[in-house]
Amino acid sequence: MAARRGLLLRRPLCSMATSTSRKGKVEVKQVRRGDSYHDSLTSLIQSASFVALDAEMTGVASTPWRDSFEWDSADVRFLKLRHSASRFALLQFGLCPFIPQRDASSGVVSFVAHPHTFHLSPSSSSSSSEGDYDDDDEFLCQTSSLHFLATHRHDFNTSLRRGLSYLSRAREKAAVAAPLLCTESAIGFRHLIDLLSSHNKLIVGHNCILDIAHMFDKFIAPIPSTMEQFMKEVHQIFPNVIDTKHIMNANRTVQLLMRNKSKSLSSAFSSLCPTISSAGYHRSVRASDVNVKVQAHDDEGSSLFNSGAKHEAGYDAFMTGCVFTQLCVHLGITFDQCLSDPSISDPLQSNVKLKPYLNHLYPTWNSGTVLDFTTGTEKPEGTYKQKYPKVELKNIVLIWGFSSVLKYKNLKGCIAKVFGPDSVISVFFIDATAALIQFRKEEFVKDFLALKESLERRKDDPISILHPLSVIFEGGNTKAGDYNTYKDVIACNQSKVLFKDQADGSGVAC
Repeated sequence: MAARRGLLLRRPLCSMATSTSRKGKVEVKQVRRGDSYHDSLTSLIQSASFVALDAEMTGVASTPWRDSFEWDSADVRFLKLRHSASRFALLQFGLCPFIPQRDASSGVVSFVAHPHTFHLSPSSSSSSSEGDYDDDDEFLCQTSSLHFLATHRHDFNTSLRRGLSYLSRAREKAAVAAPLLCTESAIGFRHLIDLLSSHNKLIVGHNCILDIAHMFDKFIAPIPSTMEQFMKEVHQIFPNVIDTKHIMNANRTVQLLMRNKSKSLSSAFSSLCPTISSAGYHRSVRASDVNVKVQAHDDEGSSLFNSGAKHEAGYDAFMTGCVFTQLCVHLGITFDQCLSDPSISDPLQSNVKLKPYLNHLYPTWNSGTVLDFTTGTEKPEGTYKQKYPKVELKNIVLIWGFSSVLKYKNLKGCIAKVFGPDSVISVFFIDATAALIQFRKEEFVKDFLALKESLERRKDDPISILHPLSVIFEGGNTKAGDYNTYKDVIACNQSKVLFKDQADGSGVAC
């Protein structure tokens, strides 16, 4: 018999009416520097069937051209992911252990959620004394991300002045070897990440590839240079990860349930968990709903509990966990084994109905693929419907530095006069200074680059001046290369605002 879901907020010395007085709100424990949390959360993680997580960072893409595009290969997408995780800082990290319990009267298994928001300090990984940092970190800020966080009431002062420290395993090892100052307080929040790893806990995130990348970069070591190595090392440390967005994309039952609804976390929470997202107001409780309660107190009691809201890390982790429980229902998974069979230490990740989704993470662009961290490969996602023509990377030319007056029709028209009206499949503008051109045939790439070189050698020749491609190369500033050139530019760690400046500064051959 399926459980019924409601929402109960419990705080010491508070009535239920007081705890649930704000519609749709959940009490989230706020953890800052100086707050006591380690012992209580250690016990919660050890008892949890799974731990949901979420991260809030200072940005996602340092420039518009570092966003993920449909034209990006798997290697390029990874380079953009790696750059984002290594250059931006974490401001909040949300952890929400979900602990199973059985109702004494009905025997139904439900969950008690313990949402925590950890405020992190990006300013330094270690400090020798109050305000005296000996290992300052540099990080980027994306203006739109900061505005977004400010709109959702993020307290930047708390992050910068009262955020918890953290030290990655690699930096701890280097500090000990140097030797540099390395204390328990400097390691700080990373102890909880080590705890998740040592207990092989099932980690649940929503569209969480960037969260996982930040976890690795901030708490383990610099991200490896290839996606395959990255997935291999992540899997060794976090062997059980679920991405709820992948389940939504891959499971036909869930697809039909959500139809054309957005798969964003807040939308999925409203659609799949209505009796929680509305705090039970004005909605009938569905028989299929999983009961989730929120425990808003602990034995240490040194931290404040605030009413969480979306885009606060702890609350988003709570929403993620609730979405996961409901997705399990639609996968035909029951939670009785979480309590009934103590011989099984990890009943959920051992469940045959969940295994097809375990360690399959949704990539940064809807490319119709899924990242399999168990095998270290990227493979097609079975239910994906192709929205765009297939991009043939070997048929692509990169050009940059051309005149700003050149638009799509100009570029395609000039090329069509030389290679034929159907020679160009599409043109994608990376920004106003650069574009990717996909030819119909691979040999057109070599011919185009050869023509460019020939026209530049004979730039004062009247025939060259009248050549249709001369419009693209006018001024002598236009440069070109194949798709590998694009990849080489992306691989450069610097981030110029304009792609042409990045390409020119990277020194790639053209």
